[in-house]
Amino acid sequence: MPYGPSFVRGTAIGIDAVATVSSGMLSGWGYQQIAPGRFEPSVFFATSVLVALVFILSMRTRNLYETGSLLRFDRQIKWVTACWFVAFATMICFAFLMKASTDLSRGAGTLFAVGGYLVLIFNRLLWRFGLARALAAGTVRRRNVAVLTTGRWAPGAPEFAILDGCGLKVVEQFVIDDLESGRSCGDALHRLVSAVRGSAVDEIVVALPSKDLHQLELLVEGLYAVPLPVRLLPDASLSRIALQPTRSAGNRVLVDIKREPLSALERASKRALDVMIATLALVVLAPLLGLAMLAIKIETQGPVLFRQTRRGFNGRTFKILKLRTMRVMEDGAGVMQATRSDPRVTRVGFWLRRTSIDELPQLWNVLRGEMSVIGPRPHAVAHDNFYDKIIENYAFRQHVKPGLTGWAQVRGLRGETPEVSLMEARVDHDVWYIDNWTLVLDFRILLLTCVKLFAKTAY
Repeated sequence: MPYGPSFVRGTAIGIDAVATVSSGMLSGWGYQQIAPGRFEPSVFFATSVLVALVFILSMRTRNLYETGSLLRFDRQIKWVTACWFVAFATMICFAFLMKASTDLSRGAGTLFAVGGYLVLIFNRLLWRFGLARALAAGTVRRRNVAVLTTGRWAPGAPEFAILDGCGLKVVEQFVIDDLESGRSCGDALHRLVSAVRGSAVDEIVVALPSKDLHQLELLVEGLYAVPLPVRLLPDASLSRIALQPTRSAGNRVLVDIKREPLSALERASKRALDVMIATLALVVLAPLLGLAMLAIKIETQGPVLFRQTRRGFNGRTFKILKLRTMRVMEDGAGVMQATRSDPRVTRVGFWLRRTSIDELPQLWNVLRGEMSVIGPRPHAVAHDNFYDKIIENYAFRQHVKPGLTGWAQVRGLRGETPEVSLMEARVDHDVWYIDNWTLVLDFRILLLTCVKLFAKTAY
């Protein structure tokens, strides 16, 4: 006999409880072996139980132990991280209020926080693949659902795959021939209610296209006679909206159909990384920057620094700083891109451009907040005006601060763009970076930039 959803839920909760308490006890014992000291098993056991309790309750209130949720590894990772943080924050506050913080080792607590989290993540990986295999083999029973639709689903329809991925099995279909007809709706509801009473159906799914949502309230009223949960399966367009964050607006909600590219927390973390890297780089590279300035001054007359107008976040203009590598100081409506063997480049400028040393003054732009270390490379305003008219989504590059280096640059899209297709490829990479930004991605780009620093594509 296959195991039901309640068995899966109880097993998942039990495993999390055992894993959390065991991790806490092992962390206390293990840290004692590394740094001998007083080890109170009762204290670590009580602490572990508290953390496990808060974590499990936090997960349970979000239905994260249901079969469908356990199959979604990405969602599990997100909420395991958040709930684990909440559990530890609660433990720290409780220890402080009970004046028991002196009985807890910081080292053992850190070991517990990291070790327990990794155990829970590994546990989710096992659930993701193990549960999927158990469902396929019939060892675990899927929840049976009856579907109410405006059109019968053919075998192999994508809706079957959607419900299957949630651990659900369609056992009945009821079609409303004419949604605008009260008689047709009533007949379909009557047949559904009669069929599910006393049956093995666990829940009802109402699948409606967004244009027919005005009939949803009528359908739900007709299903009040059945003591089963009723869930809505909207079409793709409405699903994309429903997945967006919401905020309360009285008895209604506001849906974020387009969020800002980076949240406040993401902007703060990226800014902190920028300031740290720019400050360190300026201190370490100050002698090299000084020598480069001296070489420019010896070879040619004129300013050492080149200032040019560029567009930054949301199209705001700023003066980008570079070491002067050319005999010209173009800025304005007519700016010619640098080419290979460009006669405007000085002898010192050739080596500065070759090694990207000419870009170092932009670290000051980073400290001023006009640029980021990682981001889409800013182009001359004249080039922005030209490409914005012929490349779709070109302006999307300005949804974040421009950078010293970016995803396009480490993927080989540097230098001159004599063909529009080359700039289109660069824009595609910049847009991908904005849509997929993480601090890990920034570190990856930074590492790749160091590796490719002397690539021959810059001139």
